[in-house]
Amino acid sequence: MSDEELRRLRAEIDSYAVVRLRARVVVDVSNGTTAAFLETLEGAETNDAELTALADRLRQPVSFDDARLGKFTLDRRIDVFSADVDWNGARASLSLSADTVEAAGAAIPTAHSLWASQREWDLRVRNFAARELLALKNESWLDEGESAVTMSEFAARMQIESISIDVGGSFEFWFADGELFFGHAIRVSGTLAQGPTDAGIAG
Repeated sequence: MSDEELRRLRAEIDSYAVVRLRARVVVDVSNGTTAAFLETLEGAETNDAELTALADRLRQPVSFDDARLGKFTLDRRIDVFSADVDWNGARASLSLSADTVEAAGAAIPTAHSLWASQREWDLRVRNFAARELLALKNESWLDEGESAVTMSEFAARMQIESISIDVGGSFEFWFADGELFFGHAIRVSGTLAQGPTDAGIAG
């Protein structure tokens, strides 16, 4: 199937829709694997009560409230709970990498620890990025006529966009670069125990 055909099918099928299709099923006797090849999309299926009930449940929003951080809502497409938050005086998105409320709860203590000392963590993350990436900026990413950037200037130009935390406690801070790298994002990752451990640019 070509990329164009795949895009067309995705446009035709709504999320969590129950559809009927015609396919050819092939069993590879050499290794026992089974593959199905789509022939035609027949349209909506309305007679399967069990699948329809499951699709209805999956359409329902999944969310939970945290007293400190606000309301988190699950994006099932990427298995992430997200909330709009205030980080050190700036708006940002906070994401917890989990597909259930229970799993998201394992990431909340890390978020609470970061928020309890957010000014210190913000400075720590920015300064780490500046130390790791300043030479790259000044050696390879200066615009024509631009003077070399200092560490304090580098840190100040970073603009928080999002923070993501996984259930194991690792975090990633994502910043808009303030045109330090001509629009690339700046990422800083680490853990509470180790602090920031890696920084790079993306996008």
